[in-house]
Amino acid sequence: MIQVKNGVVFKVLKPQIYIILPVLDAIFANYNVSCVITSAADGTHKPDSFHYKHLALDLRSHHLPSEQAKLEVLQRLKDALGEKYEVYLENLGKESEHYHLEFDPK
Repeated sequence: MIQVKNGVVFKVLKPQIYIILPVLDAIFANYNVSCVITSAADGTHKPDSFHYKHLALDLRSHHLPSEQAKLEVLQRLKDALGEKYEVYLENLGKESEHYHLEFDPK
């Protein structure tokens, strides 16, 4: 199930983000947790962030059972989304840990 953290703002849901939601849901479901979107067009990001272009999401990672599971999810996201998407696990082990993904076909 896709969940959205309170306060997350979607000003526009672009197709490049909308079409990946079932993929995100399926990957997190393999670990018996929901995919939780923690940021979209809200929050403070670097000035050229894809969040402001409505082409990026941040996803919760703290609820996964282990560091190994977090790294597995990272690789599954990268494999499933392909080269047009960039996916990072930011700040591993810190309070601000999360997945960042963006549509960036370069």
